Amino acid sequence: MRMSCVSSRDGPSPYVVFPSTESLGDLDEDDDSPSREKQHLIALSNCRYTRLRVLPKLVECFRSHGYADYKDVTQNAQQYLDELNAKISTVYVDCKELPIVGALEPGMTAGDWDWEECPAPTEVRGYLKDTLLKMVKVHAEVYSVVPPFVGRILSHLAEAVIAEITRVLQCSPGFSDNGTAQARLELTVLERVLSKCLTSGARNCLTEAFSVLPHLADAEKTKTVDLQVKAFMDSTKFQLACFSGVTLTVL
Repeated sequence: MRMSCVSSRDGPSPYVVFPSTESLGDLDEDDDSPSREKQHLIALSNCRYTRLRVLPKLVECFRSHGYADYKDVTQNAQQYLDELNAKISTVYVDCKELPIVGALEPGMTAGDWDWEECPAPTEVRGYLKDTLLKMVKVHAEVYSVVPPFVGRILSHLAEAVIAEITRVLQCSPGFSDNGTAQARLELTVLERVLSKCLTSGARNCLTEAFSVLPHLADAEKTKTVDLQVKAFMDSTKFQLACFSGVTLTVL
């Protein structure tokens, strides 16, 4: 498949612009072609590049040649690109969200986990570590193609993850002190790690999740949870550093 160069920044990058209709049927057999998910990101990069770089040049060309109705043409083109951008973003987010969110409840309840009879917390459980590592992979994939969209993609994923965890917690008939401490540990870690990715909707979900939990009256348990949060953040500082630079603003 022939490749063309385009860029989401100022310089060219060797990504396909749009394959011809004839080549679409051969994408799955072409070992050198990007995966379907990367094709979505490449299309997002192309939309952004066209919106920010190509259209202004076309407008100037129309204006300099005295084209009377170029403003309407430009507005229609911008609207079309914005709609296409939104559709492709939704498709990509759905591809990433479904397996991540779908694994949360089985992970949270693995081993017949019971919030009313669980042992005292010793660390963040595996399901949350796995979820965060999957989000790190999404960050790397998006950043490698279209960095300005990292915040948009991760904010959607973060909100979906927090909403599902909240739902699972709400399904529990009750929480022992140990269960409350474990849940607080995991929610606090999630809040700290993804702080730069949280929309108002995600923050509302977190507030709702914390409100499900009983007050932890045992000061010693509260102190232990705080120490375990700090230990997790310190031990994963390098692995999760990518989240600290996320911004929700997309140009």
